[in-house]
Formats: sequence, C-alpha cells, structure tokens
Amino acid sequence: MKKLFLFLLITILPFGVIAETSGKGGDDFRHTAKEYKVKASKAMSSGHSENAAIYTRLSEIKEEAAKLADEGKWSDIDWSEYYKLNGALTNHSKKHKK
Repeated sequence: MKKLFLFLLITILPFGVIAETSGKGGDDFRHTAKEYKVKASKAMSSGHSENAAIYTRLSEIKEEAAKLADEGKWSDIDWSEYYKLNGALTNHSKKHKK
C-alpha cells in the first residue's frame, strides 16, 4: 500500500507543480483576446467596421472564457457564438479578396 501511495505521489506531483507555475487557466484566452483587440483596431482603421465588430466580440468571448477557465469551469465555456462569428469573419474576408 505504501508503495502504491508513493508511486501515485511521484506520478501526480509533477503535474500539480506544472499547473501551479504555469499561470492561470485562462491566460491563453486572455492573450488571444488581446490579439483580437489589435485586429479590431486595424480593421477599423482600414474601414472594415464589420470585421472590427466581429473581432471585438471574439475578444469579449475569449475574455469570458478566461474568467471561467480561471475558476476551473471549463465545461461552462460555450463556443457556439465564437465559431459562428469566426465563420462569418472568414466568409466576409473571402468576399473582400475577390
């Protein structure tokens, strides 16, 4: 029994340390949200207000996801609007390239 406990401790401990030192759960989402804000600003400067609005909303969704991830509520994150907007952004960009 002691060997089993020791084995589990050695196996699980490194993952706990990595999780604690790697920042909050939503850090990647926050980073992406900042990138979307920059893209929104560039789109607005270029006269693409529709894309700017989409990027702004994508940023908001990522920020909301970051808060939930920080709380460990990963399963509460709803990506449906994110995927829909991302698809609209892709379709809208294709129209401008033609």
